[in-house]
Amino acid sequence: MKQKRLPHPVISVGSVLLGGAGKTPMTIYIAEKLLDMGNRPAILTRGYGRRDGFSRVLVRNGNSDWQSCGDEPLLISSKLPNVPVVVHRDRYGSGIEVANEVNCYILDDGFQHIELRRELDIVLLSGYENRSMLLPFGSRRDGLWRLRKIGEENAAIAVLPEDSQGDALCKILPKNTKTIRYKTRAGDIYPLSNPGERILPQELAGRKVLLAAGIARPGRFLELVNSLDADVVGHIFFRDHRFFLPAQVRLVEREARRRGAEIILTTEKDAVKIQKFATQGFYAISIELVLSPEGIILDELGRLFSRWA
Repeated sequence: MKQKRLPHPVISVGSVLLGGAGKTPMTIYIAEKLLDMGNRPAILTRGYGRRDGFSRVLVRNGNSDWQSCGDEPLLISSKLPNVPVVVHRDRYGSGIEVANEVNCYILDDGFQHIELRRELDIVLLSGYENRSMLLPFGSRRDGLWRLRKIGEENAAIAVLPEDSQGDALCKILPKNTKTIRYKTRAGDIYPLSNPGERILPQELAGRKVLLAAGIARPGRFLELVNSLDADVVGHIFFRDHRFFLPAQVRLVEREARRRGAEIILTTEKDAVKIQKFATQGFYAISIELVLSPEGIILDELGRLFSRWA
């Protein structure tokens, strides 16, 4: 397939498994680092789960609704003021639309989007890729041969879990592939009724918490909250991207009262969908990535712009 090339460098953030790899936090992280370096990035994304999948939507400062653009683009835009987030399946057309106001692009969930030429591939791996079957029989979206070939046509960084789960995958990756390790940690927690208010993660210790979310890997959400020594009295998990109805919120509220929960905790991705009708008991928790060594990504970004110049 002949690849299209945009007028500015493209950095792809993607994964091999469906959902839950940490692509959204990584996209936000890369954009923040590019801004710190004096660059003007745009985010190009498809906007999974939005109701209108044909129109192109440009989101700035979170000024949209999730049904038009999708929950993840709205979350990204709210975290990155003044960074244009362009939502459409045609990423090349999206990049051309904002080409005059930016000098680089981040291709969100772009590992499978081979139509567009990229200068840097950042691939997040969970460590289970070699134990999952291809769709529709498993959750793997790509053959493992793609991992054996990353970095052949452009720079590539593989991001693996901090524990030993990703060790087997390191044997699949080309020897010249740069690898870094990551872990997730809890960021600020805020009530949906007043997003400007903040409580620290350690303030959850000993408090009765009910979890509610519609994400791909809710087990990781449960592990994260348990690590904060919260008293998790129960959880209600919906399918990925499918927690958005008022009736679902009322169901969660009834369960929270039945279990005596002080706090109903959800993810930021879910919060953008239910914020308008969630009660004061709902809180959202932000997720942060910790990379080691962080310098590999920063150095590669610096080299990318040196080559492009």
